[in-house]
Amino acid sequence: MGREYVFDYMGAKNSVTLDEYNVLCKMGPFRKKNFPFANILNYYVADGKSYRTLFITYTDESGKQKKVMMYSHLGEIGLRDLVDELNVKIPAKNLSHLTEKEALKIMKTANPKTWGAVLAFGIFFVIVTVFFVPSLMHY
Repeated sequence: MGREYVFDYMGAKNSVTLDEYNVLCKMGPFRKKNFPFANILNYYVADGKSYRTLFITYTDESGKQKKVMMYSHLGEIGLRDLVDELNVKIPAKNLSHLTEKEALKIMKTANPKTWGAVLAFGIFFVIVTVFFVPSLMHY
């Protein structure tokens, strides 16, 4: 059995169980991703103002590239130990020496900060439209 690395973010318990054959990522109580350790393509840790994000890209059974994105608070020992273990086992796949933009480009992953702002604007627009269009149509 592998070693389990546990770290919290916003009340949700995240964990990664890692052995020489498999990686099992649990994000909160419902989301799980399981993939072979040998299929890891790259990993990158991005630091935010109050959180850290771990990106792992891997190939699934069909050869398609997938990603896991996990958050933790700054200073979480579980995430630090997990990254240290990955650095020992597969140091060539670490993209932390690159800028965030370069690393996400290599991983073929969109920047979640950019998409978050676009999504927030879209949700705000829909809410405003739902409330104001009926009153405008009335007159």
